[in-house]
Amino acid sequence: MNPVSKKLVGPLCSLLLLSAAATSAQSPTPDAGATSTSPLVPAAAESLTVTITGAFAFSNGTIRIDSVTVEPELITVDLATGWAAGTDSAADTVSTTWRFDIDPGLLSESTYDVWIRVNGETLRVDYFMVEAPRVPGGPLPAPTPTVTPRRRLGMNLAPLKDWSTVFTFVDLFKSSREWIPHRISDSTWDTGETIDVDELGWVRSLPPDQEAGTLLLSAMGSAYPGGRYEVTYDGEGLLDFDWDARVIDRAPGWIALWVTPEIGMHVVIRETDPDDYIRNIRIVLPGYDELEAPQPFHPTYVEFLRQFGILRLVDWSAVNEPETNTPESGLWENRITPEHASQGHIRGVALEHIIDLANAVGSDPWISVPVVATDAFVDSMATMVRDRLDPSLIVYVELANEVFNSQFPQHAVAAQRGAALGLADSAAAEPLRWLVPDHLALANALRYQARRSIEVFAIFERVLGRERMFRVLGGWLVDDTGLAISFAEAILDWEDAYQHADGYAVAPYFGFFLAQEEYRERVEAMTVNTILDTAEADLRFMLGIARELEQTVAARSLPLITYEAGHHMVRPTEFPFPSDLVREKLTAAAHHPRMYGLFTELLNTWAEFGGSMNLFNDTMPWGNFGVITRWDQDLDTAHRYRATLDFLSTPTDPEPLEPWPGDGDGDGDVDFDDFGLFADAFGGTDTLFDLDADGTVSFRDLFLFSDRFGTARP
Repeated sequence: MNPVSKKLVGPLCSLLLLSAAATSAQSPTPDAGATSTSPLVPAAAESLTVTITGAFAFSNGTIRIDSVTVEPELITVDLATGWAAGTDSAADTVSTTWRFDIDPGLLSESTYDVWIRVNGETLRVDYFMVEAPRVPGGPLPAPTPTVTPRRRLGMNLAPLKDWSTVFTFVDLFKSSREWIPHRISDSTWDTGETIDVDELGWVRSLPPDQEAGTLLLSAMGSAYPGGRYEVTYDGEGLLDFDWDARVIDRAPGWIALWVTPEIGMHVVIRETDPDDYIRNIRIVLPGYDELEAPQPFHPTYVEFLRQFGILRLVDWSAVNEPETNTPESGLWENRITPEHASQGHIRGVALEHIIDLANAVGSDPWISVPVVATDAFVDSMATMVRDRLDPSLIVYVELANEVFNSQFPQHAVAAQRGAALGLADSAAAEPLRWLVPDHLALANALRYQARRSIEVFAIFERVLGRERMFRVLGGWLVDDTGLAISFAEAILDWEDAYQHADGYAVAPYFGFFLAQEEYRERVEAMTVNTILDTAEADLRFMLGIARELEQTVAARSLPLITYEAGHHMVRPTEFPFPSDLVREKLTAAAHHPRMYGLFTELLNTWAEFGGSMNLFNDTMPWGNFGVITRWDQDLDTAHRYRATLDFLSTPTDPEPLEPWPGDGDGDGDVDFDDFGLFADAFGGTDTLFDLDADGTVSFRDLFLFSDRFGTARP
């Protein structure tokens, strides 16, 4: 079929019941008939084929297309009927199909009624819409610039979701949202009803009055490719698209779309065969063939991530979610795999994809082991890393994430398991009593974290080998030096956990308190610059605590590293800002040009005393966390990212500057100290003072030196 040909079959099927009988041997009459048209037909088509199907009372009757007339907003199809030769009586019912072509030059951009007339009598009316010719959009913007890093910096990756603002996979369906149950009869978007899915998340069946929808690219705006997309799938049913996507052609297991980027794509399963349900949906970005590509990740994302030597994938592992902290999720056979319907669901991304991304980027992955993972799960995880990860890379291994944080379900799991083992009593909890109300639960959680971390590290070391891993004990940078040290000691010293680790990780965030309810009135009264002054003071305060903590950690022969870092003038999505005014002011502060200086100070100061730094995080369309908000953000507005690039571009040990003639002491300016050195060099061959390059320091050089006197290196 020509790429722009349009076979009008599919979504507007309807059935017309006709109660006419054969009253004459000369004119058999249809008992029932139907037409099927596609609702959106580009006027740029080279041919337009209309298909008519009908169920008729007489298999020995004949019906043929007599004429097709195209008028403004009306197409009339005349059918003529008769008996097959040699017959004149009724036989069994039969279905028949007729097709006819229309010259698209006769069509204008409009809605057309289709009249089906049999022997002059109008029996069927349908319609279709003719659109203007589809024209591909303009070129995409350039990706956000990157640099070749000259020093090591890590980055946390944002969750893989339909609202992601980077192209992660070339197959868009891998980031689709959980299925949304739509009700047809009253157009309810989300009924909250359970959708029947198989073990991989594909819709297995639909009850009456239900459709299953999902979303793609819902926060990308217009910054994704438009034009023709091809969709493939297995199974039988009716797969449909709307929002930015329109079906322009289809065949079994294949759909062609025309996409006009604006708000994203809505994918809908309207019908599915329970015995052969729709599955393995693939929607590949234009220009990419997933099956032939060497790896499934989008090249712009790979290029962006190559700047960062460590990729922390806690949100890809989804260890903060309730669904990954159940006993069932701790079993290896229940994990997410690459074969699942989506990698963008609540349970996270398959470990295979995590490892493959690290390989494609060439950076060390930091993986989070679920706190509920069994020994067999951990063993299988380590085995996959051993067999799949590029041998030139190492893996950072951490038990879960922020086990101390009572907002996350892993804290409750660790506290309960620690209590069941009798790990902590009131005396053990006493040093933590100023941190949280339930300090006994915290003590049990921390001691369980330490013990289980030792066990997890041992499994990885046995499977993977000590040289291919970096063992991380995660902690809390409390905003009090004494408490931060007490907290670290509670983890590091319990059962000598520090002897089994390679680093103690904290998160030097600043500005956290500004987004809390108790500060609402003060923040509302502040200007944005005052907010930034406060954030700057807090940054220096937290870095001061980190300096003190580093000594405690170093005393145990460990580096102090960060698992996350940055500003924290945000609220989790489930906890709104104290007021709209607070949200507006903190958002303005987070995107203010002064953030360049704050992030520069954070990065450079940490580099003076700390170990490896991991920022949080790469991209976020909202919430103010990401160093960029979208894959194409302009550097003029990406102040935190500019600071990141400048840090990456500066080597750890800067190369010495080329000697500057006249600056004998190398302090950057020509002054009296240099005059004394000039006098000592007079008559010699010192090239710093042989300003005329004639081989000798002479009176001519003295005059040139006097011209430079008082100037500084440009």
